[in-house]
Amino acid sequence: MLPKDHLPQLIPNRLEACLRRLKAAIWQDERAVSVEASEPSAQQVPLSAGKALKRKPVGPCSYWGKMFDQRWCRVTLPAPADANTWLHWMDQGEATLYVNDQPYFGFNVAHRHCRLPKGVKNLWIQSSCIQSAIWHPEANGMKPGGSFFEKAFVARRDEAAWHAYHDLKCLFDLAIDQRTRENPQVSTTLIGAGLQPVFDKYSPALRLMFHGMNEAVDAYDLHGPAALSKSLAALYKKLRADKTFSRCVLTGHAHLDLVWIWPERMGELKAVNIFATVNRLMEEYPEYKFAYSQPASYEAVARREPDFYKQVLKRIRSERWEATGAMYVESDTTMACGEALARSFILGQQGFKGINGKPSRLTWLPDVFGYAACLPQIMAQTGVDYFFTTKMTWNAINRFPYSSFIWRGNDGSEILAHVTQESSYVTHMTVDNIKAPMHANRQADVHEEYLLPTGYGDGGGGPTDEMMERARRLGSLPGMPAIGWDQPEAFFERLESAKDKLPVHQGECYLEYHRGTYTTHGNLKSSFRNLERAMQLAEAVSAATGKAWDMEHAWKRLVFAQFHDYIPGSSVWDVYLEGLPELDGLADSQRAQALGALEDKGGERCLFNPHAVALKTWVKPAGAKKPVYVSLPPLSGSCIEKATTQAPDAVVLKGKTVSNGLAAFRVNASGWIDRLEWEGVSVPLGNPLGQLVVYPDKAANFEAWDIDRHVLALGEVCKAKAEVSTFEEGPDRAGIRVTRKVGEKSSATVTFALEAGSPLVHLSVDLDWQEPEHLLKLYFPTQYAATQARFGIPYGSVLRSQVPNSMGAEAMWEVPFSRYLAVFDEGEREGLFVVSESKYGASVREGKVGVSLVRSPRVTGHEAHAFAWPPHMTRLQTPGPYSDMGKHVIRLAIGRYDCALPRERHPASLADTLFTAPLAYTGTPVAPVIEALEGGDSLVPCWVKPAADGGWILRLHEVGGRRGELMVRAADGWTLEQTTLGESAFRSCKTSVAFKPYEVISLRFARA
Repeated sequence: MLPKDHLPQLIPNRLEACLRRLKAAIWQDERAVSVEASEPSAQQVPLSAGKALKRKPVGPCSYWGKMFDQRWCRVTLPAPADANTWLHWMDQGEATLYVNDQPYFGFNVAHRHCRLPKGVKNLWIQSSCIQSAIWHPEANGMKPGGSFFEKAFVARRDEAAWHAYHDLKCLFDLAIDQRTRENPQVSTTLIGAGLQPVFDKYSPALRLMFHGMNEAVDAYDLHGPAALSKSLAALYKKLRADKTFSRCVLTGHAHLDLVWIWPERMGELKAVNIFATVNRLMEEYPEYKFAYSQPASYEAVARREPDFYKQVLKRIRSERWEATGAMYVESDTTMACGEALARSFILGQQGFKGINGKPSRLTWLPDVFGYAACLPQIMAQTGVDYFFTTKMTWNAINRFPYSSFIWRGNDGSEILAHVTQESSYVTHMTVDNIKAPMHANRQADVHEEYLLPTGYGDGGGGPTDEMMERARRLGSLPGMPAIGWDQPEAFFERLESAKDKLPVHQGECYLEYHRGTYTTHGNLKSSFRNLERAMQLAEAVSAATGKAWDMEHAWKRLVFAQFHDYIPGSSVWDVYLEGLPELDGLADSQRAQALGALEDKGGERCLFNPHAVALKTWVKPAGAKKPVYVSLPPLSGSCIEKATTQAPDAVVLKGKTVSNGLAAFRVNASGWIDRLEWEGVSVPLGNPLGQLVVYPDKAANFEAWDIDRHVLALGEVCKAKAEVSTFEEGPDRAGIRVTRKVGEKSSATVTFALEAGSPLVHLSVDLDWQEPEHLLKLYFPTQYAATQARFGIPYGSVLRSQVPNSMGAEAMWEVPFSRYLAVFDEGEREGLFVVSESKYGASVREGKVGVSLVRSPRVTGHEAHAFAWPPHMTRLQTPGPYSDMGKHVIRLAIGRYDCALPRERHPASLADTLFTAPLAYTGTPVAPVIEALEGGDSLVPCWVKPAADGGWILRLHEVGGRRGELMVRAADGWTLEQTTLGESAFRSCKTSVAFKPYEVISLRFARA
């Protein structure tokens, strides 16, 4: 017999071979089970109905279903289960195991096996034809035949082999990772044959690891897996450090996209699937803690599986499961108006109060495409103290500078925040998954902890038992942090102790990625904004009349549409073919109910102004031959005859010049505005305004998500011959229409118009868009030269650089705006603003504004994600592979910008009043309560709603970064109180309201 060798370079391959043997030894006594399945169906039915469906035997290695089909399977075991009977379900799709008619475990390619309770013999499984756990290495794509069902069987788990495998695997992974870190020339991939890397200049700890593992394999070869574990236990003890200077706080996470590569009904089934898996793993691993956000999911599980939901609530009460997150869904934060974004928090906190008995202290948004500067204020006003994300680590140009920090909003509100650097919402508990965020923890010197959400995300089902085993072993080993499970809110409570030592980040968190989401699926964004406007009208009518009807459902559906793969346009066709009709139908319903609340057939012809500012506008009463000019008090219903006032100067059309005494413009032979002035002051134009510019739009990676920098350097102005014509619609409106070919197959009619009495130039684009993989912008090149430009955000506004003065500015080649933006000279006293009905993305550089109108990337599922949503497997008749193809009607306006504009003329106000028109009705006039808002013109009303406890709320937001005082003159018999977005506290303010920059003010009007 030879002596022990001294060739450590041979050890890695020996260890890897041992791991293969151990893995093969884990599952023993494999026995097939009998499976009978119903016919696949697009209709989802519950277990009670599934049991009644006709079934037929299912064999191994078979395909079934179309995308998102369901089938119910009855599984019969060869014998009743004992304490060590495990069901293995090898299907490409997802499946939920039911035991005693309750969800018991969720199967997918990342979760293949489950211990069965003693005594069961007959089981039911709900199967879904969907590519599950898309980031798992076995998620290899759907084939034409459907979901691949490989087999199902029961087996016994050799506990000694199971534990020995993980004992060795964790140390092996750590050692291989450390070997490469110490010598980067050595790959983490082993060389099976040939010259092995020499063990040269390695640390003592690494040599000890390999030596100890080698001896443990000796024990295994001689005495079996228990001997290996015993030998490694001594090695673990020797290697563990008493002080690591870092602690990794694990929280179980199953980032669930409520919609994305699947429609909502599949997102609901995924929630049931995930919750069942979490519940079962908590039985196996007492230390496991899990957190989940989104009350929308809890509601879906409670509706689909009410008895099982009681088990979820029991886990939450045990404090092993934390329901937290503050928002109803994980909403996009850039496109919703302020009120709609706030409602995600208000509805969310109502949901968490129902679940926990108290609101959530944490906003949980790991995967949202940028974070508006008003978010800290919304959080502070709805009971939130903490904020978490990982998404800022996706920045492509500038690394986000902090891990733990104070996020200060544009109004000064402060929230304790944590960004897990070098991580994401899909974490597998690999050594690098743990080490990378540890080394990237920028605030490790003042707080040793970092938060690591752990599990398969994007609908992948969350943590696995393998991850649990690794969490038990990897902590405090050489180069590793201490590791433990805990809840996110507890992590932040400990972080508060270091609050005074943390850096401050003030303003927005702009994501340097996914800039195309502001524009993709323009019709969706139009329908979304349409429902926002309908809710604005409905709540104003309800507040003014005191009449109530169901708005909660419409609000929940509107907020659901804010989900960060819904409104951004990054989901598959199923989501939008189902969602747009719903959004439009809800808008119609709310408008109809608002009209019904005002109608009285014996009454007068009236107009209801839903805005808290006075309106002067043209209307054409039903049956009238011509429009009339009316003056409408704020938030009131006025008799049209009494509201009619003296008409302003008519619009004059001379050749290709249009003027009305307040504004004038001229259109040249090419169909663009080459001269523009307001009140006699000419706008300094760089080139003609209103040009249509087409860009080839081919993103390097995420097509529906991204507008890449190179795209914006390739634009070409549409030079096709224009048909230029004038039009007059009576004395109140006139202008010029320009029709031309756009690109290769598209056409557009751009209308430039003035209205009598208005200083705005109104633009509309009637577009038939047929240009695959192209972007269309409407271009407004001026010479306004301030360093910054101003952009509307949900509440308030934000200044961003519009000159190339930093890498931060360079990264903002396309930015979001909430319906208005402005460019100007320094001082903000002279400039141009653009107001949009439902466009949200723009490029702004050196006074040149390019508003993105439509873009037509390949729709998600027709590109790199086709493996998970193969078009040939859908039951849908889709519009085709590209988004935004077809007809669009786009409305905008431009005007003179001055930071001192009167309240009703500020673009933040016009973004509402221009596109949410007064409602005509026959009935009784509604007297105004707001007689005047005086002073503080940068404090702009944005919403009126019924108050939770009587009266109604006037919402205002400061939009110019100024402080001041607002005087409110209310009708006799009304009192005024100031409150928060969450209406959690009230204080009398009489008639005077002081405000600070970017503050959101909520005033409750109540009868004395």
